[in-house]
Amino acid sequence: MRVKCLNATEAAEFQAEAKEILTMRNFDNYTFYNGSGSDVLYPFVEQDYIDAGGVLSTMTEAEATTDGMGGEIAVNHKDIILLAGQSNMVAMASDMITKHAIMMPEYKTSQVINGAVSSTGFSNDRWNKGDDLYEAAVAAANAAITENAGCVFRGILWHGGEADWSMSQSEYTTAITTFASDIRADIIGGNVPIIVGGLKFAEISTEVAKIDAALQDLPNRITNCTYVSKEGLTDIGDGIHFDTASLATLSERYLEAL
Repeated sequence: MRVKCLNATEAAEFQAEAKEILTMRNFDNYTFYNGSGSDVLYPFVEQDYIDAGGVLSTMTEAEATTDGMGGEIAVNHKDIILLAGQSNMVAMASDMITKHAIMMPEYKTSQVINGAVSSTGFSNDRWNKGDDLYEAAVAAANAAITENAGCVFRGILWHGGEADWSMSQSEYTTAITTFASDIRADIIGGNVPIIVGGLKFAEISTEVAKIDAALQDLPNRITNCTYVSKEGLTDIGDGIHFDTASLATLSERYLEAL
């Protein structure tokens, strides 16, 4: 596995988590390549390779032409994932990058576009078509897709709704359904999975419980959509933000749903 990171701290953090996941998956031998460059905006996996013996190996791009079992690796084939919503998604962004490298069976690089911003929603005019965050997310996704020929736009991951507590369930249903339709239409090749997640605050707020109910019902209203459960997850004590362990679990649930 070749990993390029912004700095040594990010490299160490990636390695620590990657080793834990690799151990759980019974991979005993692995090596890391750490580099940096001004064109790197975030940690990402350059080449993910598993040989016939189940060993993750370091190699150059030129060497990465077969999977060790007679098949071809999709060199320069990039997965692009768009993150949208509020603070919990912001907090999951770096974990998504790490987990994608380990969990996805394809031999691909990954680019996670984090468009999420704390305390934003539909009611405060941030995520409707024409709003700043919506348009920025669409522009970033289309730029990444255009710049990476042969890439795969994997999906749109949404976690948010607390900021829209004042909306009724039907109003939020309309807003999130419209968002899904618009963003799929506006992003190149955008008819992709949309994954939404449960809101911890719904457990103590009747207003947010209505929003969570709308999110749970979304897969019944649009195609290719999954609701990721918050079951068993814990928060930092404020009832809203998931703690570190729960964020890690939730990010896995999102990726497993893709």
